[in-house]
Amino acid sequence: YETNVYFQNQAMFESISALQKKDKALQDHNNSLLKK
Repeated sequence: YETNVYFQNQAMFESISALQKKDKALQDHNNSLLKK
């Protein structure tokens, strides 16, 4: 049971950090468009 919870937390953490990376990439892209 405990390992199951650990794996769920791990998967959630990974998807959250993936979303944050995507979000940062979008923000960088928008910033570069604004600078033009």
